Order: sequence, then C-alpha cells, then structure tokens
Amino acid sequence: LCKLFLGNLGFKCYALCVSLYCYGALWSFTAVFGNAVALVAPNSSDPYAFSVLLYAIIVIPMSFLELSEQKIVQVTLSAGRIFMIVLMIFTPLIATIFCHSNAQSSCTSHFSQQTMPNGAPLVNFSGFHRMMPIMVYAAIVHFSIPSLTQEVSQKSQLGNIFAMTSVLCAFLYTYIGTIDAWYFGGDVQQSVNLNWADYHGGTGEIFSDADGQKLTWIHVA
Repeated sequence: LCKLFLGNLGFKCYALCVSLYCYGALWSFTAVFGNAVALVAPNSSDPYAFSVLLYAIIVIPMSFLELSEQKIVQVTLSAGRIFMIVLMIFTPLIATIFCHSNAQSSCTSHFSQQTMPNGAPLVNFSGFHRMMPIMVYAAIVHFSIPSLTQEVSQKSQLGNIFAMTSVLCAFLYTYIGTIDAWYFGGDVQQSVNLNWADYHGGTGEIFSDADGQKLTWIHVA
C-alpha cells in the first residue's frame, strides 16, 4: 500500500523507518531484560552480558516461528505480564497501607529501607520532552496489527478488540506511572521494574556492609 500511494521513494523511506524501529525495539527489549536479569544472574564477571546471551538464546529461535506456532508461549507471557502489572500497582499500595496502620518507628520496610512513599509533584512539565517519545514508543502497535488479525477468527470484532485493548493499556500505564512515581519519587529507576530488586514484602530488613553488599535479614516476620 505504501508503494502504491507514495511511490518507490515513499516505500523506501517507510521501509527504512520500520527497520530502524524494529532495531530500536529489539535493543530496548534486550536492555530491559538484561538489566533486570543481571540483578539475579549467577555470579560472573559480566552478569549483564550473561543476561543478554540468555535473552538471545530464547528470542532468536522464536523469531523463526509463526505467531500461530507461539500461542502457548505468548499466552503464558501475557499471563506473566498481567501478574507483573498487578504486582507493580498493588505492592506499593500495600506497603503504604501496612506502614500507615503501624507506628512508623515499628514499620518494617517492603522496598529496601524505604518505609513511606517519597511523593511526587502532581504536575511537572520539565521532563515532558523526555516522556513524550517514550509514550509514543509504548503506544506504537500498528506494524503488528496485520499479523495479529490473522489469528482472530471473528474479524468483525477486531475494532472492539483493539479499542478495548487500547483503553485498558492507557488505564494500566496511568495507574503504574502515577502510583510508582508517587511511591518511589526521585528514587524511581529508569526501568521501573528494577525498583523491585530489593522488594521483600515486609518480611524483614536488609542490611549491607560498607561495600554495599547485601548481607542478611533481621526482624524476619
């Protein structure tokens, strides 16, 4: 269609943009996976490289499969995403409620040494120029629509399916962004899932030595 309406030059520009986008998407997925898994990876000289290699071992073979051949894997991953989103929304709220219901002096932290929300301004446009590209990137799904529609048996419902999905994603992104920014404040990580690296659900306190190495728990519930 691009070649039909925009000619060869338009088609080449579109193909270049899509290629750059796919490369950037793979780069970002690799970085998120690598940074997260590196925190729990076995001791090695370069845990990030180990995590990226593990990601490649999983993803590259799957790249040769059609979407219909990945149904079980994709459904499992979708269930994992839903579970992760629920945790990212509710665990900060539970931590806050737990500490409000107890005296702050006797409150056991849920995230590292943090016992109360750090807070965040309701509106701050100073970082808008950094947020907007991320928002646009997170909402780009149009290049996947043709392959996704092939797996839908009732094509007449496609409009409702994509509309409901967009609305649901907007609400979930809003909840995660608002709650996590309010709870972690200035300590929020560039990839917010890394804020759960020291999550222990109020079961104890983490103490570190002078080198910052995690040593032990005390006051275990």
